[in-house]
Amino acid sequence: MLRANRDAPFSFAALRDKLIIDVARPGRDEVSVDFREVPDLPRAGDRGSSTAPAAPAATAELPAPEEDDVRVWLGPVSLEPPLEWQVRPDASGRLLALVRPDAGAEILVILWPEERPMPSDGVERIEHVVIAGAPAMRLRERAGPITIEHVFFDEPFADGSRLTVAYRATGEPIADGAPLFELVLASLDRKRPAPGGPTRWMSGPRATDPFADLDMSVIER
Repeated sequence: MLRANRDAPFSFAALRDKLIIDVARPGRDEVSVDFREVPDLPRAGDRGSSTAPAAPAATAELPAPEEDDVRVWLGPVSLEPPLEWQVRPDASGRLLALVRPDAGAEILVILWPEERPMPSDGVERIEHVVIAGAPAMRLRERAGPITIEHVFFDEPFADGSRLTVAYRATGEPIADGAPLFELVLASLDRKRPAPGGPTRWMSGPRATDPFADLDMSVIER
């Protein structure tokens, strides 16, 4: 994880154990692992409780969040996943899937590589909008029973990648998940550092395309 994160510190939130696990590399051949207790995590519907820290992207599937105000990280981007949706990070560190319990819909958070073209086949609508205070392009595409609502933010990161958030529904109207998708978009933050310290993975030369050897046909469709 440290190597994939270019030695930037990160944290896991073990919600059921009420623990935050901070991982860092203080020296070239050193690894620091610290545990912190998180007392009284807020439960669903308890709006008066303090915000609970959450885990950044990892290489293994994370448990579905059961508490309100949970926040997850993908590189420099953080957001609040829907309550009880499964958080499934990709090993590349550039793709995070939030999956509904019945698997009928999911939200994909992607650091879209600069050289990868945007979807074109099956696109039904394109709009230029402002979301979470940032200009973006919104498009909808359809491929058989799958409908995807994409949001491509205009401003790129240091490596040229662009933040993309997509809602994908299978066999149901995309409008059914629109309110929840808007809440996730409203929770986006492109600058808030992760609990373990600032996210520094963007520093240095441009990264190679992590999707080069991956089958992206489903997302591209």
